Amino acid sequence: LYEVELNYTDKDDIPAWDLDGLKFTYKVNLMNGYEDGTFRGDNSLSRAEAALTVYRYLNYLVNTSYKL
Repeated sequence: LYEVELNYTDKDDIPAWDLDGLKFTYKVNLMNGYEDGTFRGDNSLSRAEAALTVYRYLNYLVNTSYKL
């Protein structure tokens, strides 16, 4: 995950402990940030954003043949 470059304009505000998880979500297209180039990690997710993230994660699991 270290090769993933986060292009968020507010990436300096992201805590170090969160970087690996965030890089994973970015790499597999679970979360892409906002149209203005920010991630806004201090904001809560809306229901729609949470639902989209879960939907994308379930598709990721199916498409990678991940066994639960």
